[in-house]
Amino acid sequence: MRIFYAICYRRVGGSWVDKNFYPALIDMGHEVIRYDWDPPFHPTQSRRWHRKDKPEMNKILVEKVREANEKEGIDLFFSYFNDRLVYPETIEKIRDMGIPTLNFYFDDTHDFDNIKNISPAFDYCWTTSRDAVPKYKEVGAKPIYAPPAAHPSFYKPYPLKRDFDVTFVGQGFGERPGIVRKIKEAGIDIRVWGHGWLRGKPIKDIIRSNFSFSHIKSNNYNIAKSIDQSIRDFYGYYVGWGGIKGREIKDLRDIAGPPLPFEELVKMYSRSRISLGFGGHGPLSEWRKRGRRLAAVKLRDFEAPMSRAFYLTGYIKDLEEFYNIGKEIVCYQDTDDLIDKIKYYLAHEDEAEEVREAGYQRARRDHTWTKRFEKIFKEMGIN
Repeated sequence: MRIFYAICYRRVGGSWVDKNFYPALIDMGHEVIRYDWDPPFHPTQSRRWHRKDKPEMNKILVEKVREANEKEGIDLFFSYFNDRLVYPETIEKIRDMGIPTLNFYFDDTHDFDNIKNISPAFDYCWTTSRDAVPKYKEVGAKPIYAPPAAHPSFYKPYPLKRDFDVTFVGQGFGERPGIVRKIKEAGIDIRVWGHGWLRGKPIKDIIRSNFSFSHIKSNNYNIAKSIDQSIRDFYGYYVGWGGIKGREIKDLRDIAGPPLPFEELVKMYSRSRISLGFGGHGPLSEWRKRGRRLAAVKLRDFEAPMSRAFYLTGYIKDLEEFYNIGKEIVCYQDTDDLIDKIKYYLAHEDEAEEVREAGYQRARRDHTWTKRFEKIFKEMGIN
């Protein structure tokens, strides 16, 4: 197919979609017309954006699609958009060209209000959350459920020494700091990296860590990323990030580090005896507002096993559809169960190795983005 691929999910220096969606579509033999429509640091919340920039960028998007369609024809318009970025009428104009439209949005479990206006304008909406399916139907949209996946060219094992016992690479919000604190108090050597964890450190140390990265050698880190991270960590320390202020997790400063460059993130799966995951989803403020714990299958649930990690994550029922729990990945029910399982598998490396290999084989066989696209296209009725 000839696919117009409109993506607006960039962080400075790249995006996870470049290591998942795009290469998978190319691997499948499709011609992909890529359209990166947002500049770095675009202020989607500013008055200027809504008054001038948003209308102009919507106009340009329609023109680009029409130009590509008139040139050779477009078989599918595939996007990652939300209400802040496009108008429903923009998508309707694209559909009026006779082009099937599909939108993907990862945060529809806890942030559906940010997608509900444009969703009915698309022919189909791809959701990775079963809980979001009725929300789409309620507003008149057509959801297709397919879980996340990973791309084996990027998520893979490395021949490295396992020099960490327990690690977690990801954002520090919600229940995560509390769980990590209990693991640490249990005498287990755990290390964490990512946005939010450094807010327990003095700002001068945050900035120094973000710009030096002396403990990791990588060509994928640059000044723009350092500025971006320093701003986020500064905000998190003084204002509060994900419902948690810096002073609340100062006791974790000795085990925390800044976000890792992509290659180092993947290598950490090979350097860790246990790679930790969490079943909770969304910021702590959302949990408090809703009065319940949000849960959803995540990218990490497929990226870690595909990288041949021993993956230990919070139990959610949907995982039973994708893995043999206890054989291919291991799940915990609560923090006490988590600590018990960490201690057990650190003491039984042979069993941990069996889980690593089984999860690795399962992920490469069944959980690639190619498999997901095949399912989506079949349900859309397009070849």
